[in-house]
This record gives sequence, C-alpha cells and structure tokens, in this order.
Amino acid sequence: MLRFVSLSLNFREVKIIQKYRSEWKYCEAEPELVYLKERLASILPYDSNADENGKYEINTLYFDDYKDTCAKLNVSGEGKRFKYRIRIMEKIPDSYG
Repeated sequence: MLRFVSLSLNFREVKIIQKYRSEWKYCEAEPELVYLKERLASILPYDSNADENGKYEINTLYFDDYKDTCAKLNVSGEGKRFKYRIRIMEKIPDSYG
C-alpha cells in the first residue's frame, strides 16, 4: 500500500531560525514508512500537538493545480501565494463563543 507522507520540521524546536517553512511530499510504501519513522524517532522531538500515541487529527487539506504552482512557489520561499484549501471547522474552541 502506498501513502502520501508530509515531512514538516519545526525548526524553532531545534534552535534554528528560518524565514519560511518548507514541506516536501513523498509517496512511499508501508515498509519504508516504518523504517523512516524508527530512524527519525531517535533524533526528532514529537509534535507537541500530538496525543499520547504521537498522532493528531488533520483539519486542513491543501491542493495544487496541474502545474504544481503552489509547490514550486513554496520551495522557492515565496510567502504570498494562492492556496487551494479545505479546512474542517467543526471543533470550535470555547473562547470563540
């Protein structure tokens, strides 16, 4: 089975300052994902938003056009770009009324 994986590092946690965040997306088979998870777990901190199992819900999906325009602008560091986004807003914090 193939799954799409998004690797995003929070550079502030490792004391590196970066102007723009960048994500690289890969399509990998399950055995490679298990191997990668084991290797990265020894050097990277878990996401502070994750539950006790290291998981959390995804509330936003981003899409691109057939030319991968958004991905190319993201890699180049362009901060202002058009995004195709679907966001789930069913869990509204109490502070919003």
